[in-house]
Amino acid sequence: MKRLSIIAPLFICFLACAADSVPSPAEIRAHSGDAIGTAKLTHFDYRRHLDRAISKQSDGLHELFAFTTTEGFVGAGAEDHCAILHDLLQVWGDRRFAAVLRGESPRTRKAVVAALDYSWRYPGWQPAEFPQTYQLAAHKKIVVSPP
Repeated sequence: MKRLSIIAPLFICFLACAADSVPSPAEIRAHSGDAIGTAKLTHFDYRRHLDRAISKQSDGLHELFAFTTTEGFVGAGAEDHCAILHDLLQVWGDRRFAAVLRGESPRTRKAVVAALDYSWRYPGWQPAEFPQTYQLAAHKKIVVSPP
């Protein structure tokens, strides 16, 4: 009986974590406000490109990748954008996300991978997580304290 009392909470946590691993379109859109606002300053229609990327249209993802190298990628909007790229990686899956990113310039690949590095929570992005995307550019060690 003692074993069951230990295993049951772990199993429930596993199920909850698995269900929450891929964010819904509504969850992604919910934290896009600062990115949308910042993008407007550079006349970039962030909402339209985000909706296309959420719908798994590669042109939308391409445009969001390109945004990572623009003047609009600053402040709170940049933080939101990093988190959104992380969410989209989960939604698209490693193979498809990497395929689109592989078609970008080295500068854009480097910027997107740096944005993903920034978005990863403690202990950071590991090579085994999304390995095809991980290998597309060098990584900077971002030191973050554990939660």
